[in-house]
Amino acid sequence: MQFLADENIEYPVIRILRNSDVDILAIRDLMKGATDSEILEFAFKEKLILITADKDFGELTFRLRKPNHGIILLREPDAGIEEKAEILNTALKKLDKDAFNKFIVVDKLKIRFRSQL
Repeated sequence: MQFLADENIEYPVIRILRNSDVDILAIRDLMKGATDSEILEFAFKEKLILITADKDFGELTFRLRKPNHGIILLREPDAGIEEKAEILNTALKKLDKDAFNKFIVVDKLKIRFRSQL
């Protein structure tokens, strides 16, 4: 699986994930300043699962029905870099092809899946 990190995922977190063999691209490297809709459209076109800390992607997914291949919402705003990376790394190791087309909320206690259909 290949992932796309939103701009609100700190670059040190992305670096740690890459060092853990996670195949992840960063919006800030590809299209810095893009809108949420542009990010979602790019991720869909490239068949990437988006990793974000922005709850607005829930509205784009469920209310506006914007197509995507999956979104992982990190819900740990007060966590430090190492903790965020550990939470995401643990979650990503547990995911498989079932992550596609799901809205997944992760925090340090659990992983919740919600189908987008």
